[in-house]
Amino acid sequence: MSSIFGVLVALESEISRAESAGLRTRWEFGRQLLMARNGKRRLPNGYLAAVVEVTGASRAELTYRMQFAERYPTETELLNALNSFRSWREIVQALPRGEGECRKTPPIPAGRYATIAADPPWDFSADRRRSFARRGGETIRLAHPYPMMTVEEITAVPVAEYAHDDAHLYLWTTQRYLEASFSVARAWGFEPVKTLVWAKHPRGFNIGGTFQSATEFILFARRGKLPALRRVDRDHFDWPRPNNRHSAKPDGFFELVESVSPGPYLELFARRRRIGWTSWGDQLAASEPRHPSEAKTPERFSTAGRG
Repeated sequence: MSSIFGVLVALESEISRAESAGLRTRWEFGRQLLMARNGKRRLPNGYLAAVVEVTGASRAELTYRMQFAERYPTETELLNALNSFRSWREIVQALPRGEGECRKTPPIPAGRYATIAADPPWDFSADRRRSFARRGGETIRLAHPYPMMTVEEITAVPVAEYAHDDAHLYLWTTQRYLEASFSVARAWGFEPVKTLVWAKHPRGFNIGGTFQSATEFILFARRGKLPALRRVDRDHFDWPRPNNRHSAKPDGFFELVESVSPGPYLELFARRRRIGWTSWGDQLAASEPRHPSEAKTPERFSTAGRG
């Protein structure tokens, strides 16, 4: 068995190296395109169309490569990006949009939900401990894997319109925004009840001040009088860290929610879809079903009897 695990670990490492090499190649491609500008803001007329013709790559793909190289112009910043992102798709999603261009986020699916989980992209751009780091004796800008929102923007999301009169809310937050999360919950029509803690296994020194950040918080809040399906004997959890995308939440969290709170379920600011949940967010893969009705839904997620 251990020999099989060794093979699998080696293959996973090879996949990671191949992915990293592909990202570096796209960055170098983008650098070459930027050099073709000759110090001007745009490529010469017809240049990009000619590159599309000879390479077969799409115009959008080539533009993303230029933006990637422009945002991370040095080798040090590139290395930081490679450590921050796991795929080209994540990098593209984090690239700044052009002037007047907005990220196209679909509307929240219609309906009213008994249980809502939300993982807002809290704004850490002004926090130097999260936005900058020392690497190799120099200060570099850290890559943020997704666009962030201010507290005001998060508060303005019309969550109350989608919540059942009797509902539960699970709002993810951090130490910096723990106090603000109470205000957000109340603005969404919920009353805070309990702060749950995800105690992660430490990974050494990274972000944070004197005490390194190894916890995240979930504010549990109620609206009306929806009874819980069961009681839980703790308020802190040591779920394993997901070995995937940045800021991904553990499966154990969703299993906890499903065991305590009844459906129908809505996840806001979702990064991947989950069977039995309606998911909303601008980082969802287009190939995944948009609504749980498009996938096989277990009976325990039945929405019968709810408006």
